[in-house]
Amino acid sequence: MFAVLLGFWQFFLVFGLGLSLWPWLDRSLPHGFRLAIAFGLGFSSFSILLFVLGLFEGLQPVFLISVAVLLTPVAVWGLWLRTPALLRSVRRTAVESPFGFGLVTILGIIYFLGVCVPEREEDAIWYHLAIPIYYLFHGGFIQEVPFNLPSHYPMYGQLHYTLSLAVGNDSTAKAFSFCQFFPALILIVSTLKQLGHSRGAVYGCVLYLCCAHFRLPTMANVQRTVFFFTLLSMVLLWTSLNRRSFSVFVLASFFCGMAMGVKMNALLFCYLAQVLLILGWLLFNRPGWRNSLTYLSVHSGISWLVFSPWLIKSYMITGNPMYPMLGDFFGCLPRFRDAMATTSSIHGITAMKVSSLSEAWAQVVHNVETLTSETDLLFSLGAVSLILLPILKFRGHRWVWSSSLIAYLFLTQLWGDTTGRLFSINAGVLVLLIVSTISEVTTIIRERNRSIANAVFPLVGILFLASFFFVRVPLLRGPGVDWRGGIALTEESRREWMIERGVRTSDLFEMEAWMKTHVPPEDEVYVAPNGYLTSLRRRFIASDKFFGEQLNQWIQDGTVNNRLGDLGADWILIDRIEDTDFWPPGLMEQLEGKWVLVKRAGSWKLFRKSMD
Repeated sequence: MFAVLLGFWQFFLVFGLGLSLWPWLDRSLPHGFRLAIAFGLGFSSFSILLFVLGLFEGLQPVFLISVAVLLTPVAVWGLWLRTPALLRSVRRTAVESPFGFGLVTILGIIYFLGVCVPEREEDAIWYHLAIPIYYLFHGGFIQEVPFNLPSHYPMYGQLHYTLSLAVGNDSTAKAFSFCQFFPALILIVSTLKQLGHSRGAVYGCVLYLCCAHFRLPTMANVQRTVFFFTLLSMVLLWTSLNRRSFSVFVLASFFCGMAMGVKMNALLFCYLAQVLLILGWLLFNRPGWRNSLTYLSVHSGISWLVFSPWLIKSYMITGNPMYPMLGDFFGCLPRFRDAMATTSSIHGITAMKVSSLSEAWAQVVHNVETLTSETDLLFSLGAVSLILLPILKFRGHRWVWSSSLIAYLFLTQLWGDTTGRLFSINAGVLVLLIVSTISEVTTIIRERNRSIANAVFPLVGILFLASFFFVRVPLLRGPGVDWRGGIALTEESRREWMIERGVRTSDLFEMEAWMKTHVPPEDEVYVAPNGYLTSLRRRFIASDKFFGEQLNQWIQDGTVNNRLGDLGADWILIDRIEDTDFWPPGLMEQLEGKWVLVKRAGSWKLFRKSMD
């Protein structure tokens, strides 16, 4: 449980740092907007601090913990300033809509219970957590992580997990990720109230939490982060253009850059979408070419400046600032080409991928079908709302509607089979669109029957919750998950939970325990075939065959010892070494005489480099 509490401490540390800037925030903005901005500034400033530390070997446990402890008094002061007002706002919202608040509470409890079990998602273990662990125990600086293509992605979100893992474990990271629901929900409620939909504001939170792309059990990823920054940037952009407030416009541009620096699909659905919104606003308002140029240059300049550290880092390592994207334009170093080609074949923009109109049309049809085939109500309800809202009441909703229209137009251009996951970054905007539409329908009904109108949102909330369980329950009962709300917080219960679900084997746990006492911490361990060892708090290189760069290729080339030597490996931990159906023949022959078997646990074997 202590590890989970540390995740909450990490969240309040970041939030408190932002709240300490409260006296300098624009007082004309709604209270909820300022709270969301405060969290955004706290998260962003800490991300940038972590990046700077990562340039100077500062991402080591002792430095991270020291910095966090030193900043805690500042965060406490910020929380002390605003917590009473925040609690009053929450209490007022609960009184205004007790049923909706109850539904939000139920969903929140479910997600919280999902924090209280070990991480089991492959992407989290191999990518979101493995990269911070590598930084922590390989000198504490931002660098290439061998055989981990996502390590070249922007990492403003994952950098926070270096602190999570320095003070706790994967549950700490999950708790920190879970807490990021709070500022997003505050922003949704505040925005819907600004749009004149106070009755439906809390139900917007219900719909947001029912988004099928929020994984259960709760996953340590950056999804909540990029969703939040995309929504915050959009809302502030709308506000700045409505008020012609340049300071708010600068904030919107800054948070757009943060969204880009968290996940690359924000380049399309946040940055490019906002450029189109700004161009549309300039076209209709005609502020003059100088002002137009200023708006566009400031927005792009700030956004790309915030994003630029990751472009520079990627270029220095891979030769492509946008790796693994735009390989045809930028190219990359030879050793990255195969992995880039694999990613390029499953992700991208349709217009840049197809060779014929028929192929392009087939992809567009596939993407449109996701609106009905996807189990997420957001996609289909959003499409319906896109048609209904301008008929019901366009005035006051032009920004929500225009942003949603751009999102759906961009959806048609996504390439591959995972378009729903990439499109879900628009969850916050779609929630605003859908709730606004339902609210306008309710207004029409209210003119004829007030009782029925009062029942609309509670019924809609029940529908959202029912869809949530309809989608989630079969998945949660499936193999490898089998989670029904139970918790596993002690080391023993966590171990049993992972063994039962095949996340790890008892043999691997036995091997880990032996290594902690027999393998020097400064030695490098190469782990194959997967190396999902987030609890192995030491130096190790995790192999992963997903991109075909690993040990199986070395065996075929006869270069196993040369490649391991290049990695500086002192030990090899390998599973099923004698299984020729799993590994190409010849592995044992290449290891013989160079490596000594020192430990066996079931199918796992640990070899030490020969001293001869």
